[in-house]
Amino acid sequence: MILELVIRLFFGIVTLLLSLIPKIELPQNFLSFMGDASYLISFASYFLPIPTILACIAVIFVVDNIKLLMSIFNWIISKIPTIS
Repeated sequence: MILELVIRLFFGIVTLLLSLIPKIELPQNFLSFMGDASYLISFASYFLPIPTILACIAVIFVVDNIKLLMSIFNWIISKIPTIS
């Protein structure tokens, strides 16, 4: 009974937090913008290879996220009183 109460409380809090996230509505001309953007990227692909650019962006994204996770981990470790 107590475990069920704790689980219901947890799921209630999660549901409350998820309900606070607003709905995202795209503007009417979003699809035409994507068509225009892909048209411009097709011209850029003559000079820069798109798969290479995507690989570079992916590596930057992964490295930044690893740095963030490491800083969070180090912050948590620094809060433990016996570890300096």
